[in-house]
Amino acid sequence: DIFSGITVAASTFADTVDPDTYTQSTIDDTVDVNGTAHTNSGSKTVFTSDSTGYRFYEDLSGGCVYSKTTDGGSSWGSAITVDAQTDCIAVQVWYDRWTPGDTGNYIHIATLDIGNDDVWYNRLDTTSDTLLLGTTTVSTLVGSGQGGTSITEGENFISITKGTDGTVYVLSNDGTGVNDSFVLECSTACQTASNWTETGTN
Repeated sequence: DIFSGITVAASTFADTVDPDTYTQSTIDDTVDVNGTAHTNSGSKTVFTSDSTGYRFYEDLSGGCVYSKTTDGGSSWGSAITVDAQTDCIAVQVWYDRWTPGDTGNYIHIATLDIGNDDVWYNRLDTTSDTLLLGTTTVSTLVGSGQGGTSITEGENFISITKGTDGTVYVLSNDGTGVNDSFVLECSTACQTASNWTETGTN
């Protein structure tokens, strides 16, 4: 039951899967029970090797967190907060090595909240499991000229990616069409709010 806990089939990540080896393990049994918190599309799982992986999700506390496995998904560590706001409704990630030619070790993290109606950024260094900003994320809207966007759980969605030139892009999409949709970008020192600017609008 996805609404009472997040589970994963450990053998899902193997190149060749023997059906007899399928097992399930619980990542966290105290996740956000609101179904819409788990249905937005995008990337929430990163495996940096066959054994080491990270799963990002919305916790029951209202914060956005991740859990880590070092045994291919058979067991998972305690939740680690990446956005401590208690109204974090969505999280999406991008791993450096998903960008062609990139050999970096960062997981870039975008989150949404419904209190400030904002899009937030953080970054995880997988070599040390250190968060760039701790649990206090940076607003991507401050320097972008965007504002006044009303964010609603189940209606607004985010995506994050990184270009081959190193620029990080965050998309905020309004599923209803009532509010604005936009793309923000940052090419350097993304922990600084004023370095985020608007790329384009929809």
